[in-house]
Amino acid sequence: MRMPTLGNLKDLMIGITDLKKNLADIIKENKTKVIIRNNEPVSILMPYDEFVSNQQGIRVAGEEFELSNGVKVKVLVEEVNGCIETKTYIKMKSSDEFKLHFNHAMSNPNVEQTLTTDELVQHYNLK
Repeated sequence: MRMPTLGNLKDLMIGITDLKKNLADIIKENKTKVIIRNNEPVSILMPYDEFVSNQQGIRVAGEEFELSNGVKVKVLVEEVNGCIETKTYIKMKSSDEFKLHFNHAMSNPNVEQTLTTDELVQHYNLK
């Protein structure tokens, strides 16, 4: 998929009123459009083939997928003893069972890391 440049980004945007008027032409010409309402993007209209190509490579944790070399992999994310653990499993060809291949653990972020600077100042002023 080609990504829009800033020069043609404006060409992608269309107001709802204009979308209603030009919908048949947009669909016929397989155009991608960013739908604008009150000067805010609210939706994207794109050809189905482009949507499918955008989905390639995106995986959900726990979903089995096949690498380019034919190895089947599953990645799980869980919290264990106050840490976030990412476990990568590979599928064995002979038994179809998954074997742990790699485990990565990192500490959980603390609550203060989720606050903006202003919220953090307010948080500590209240204590």
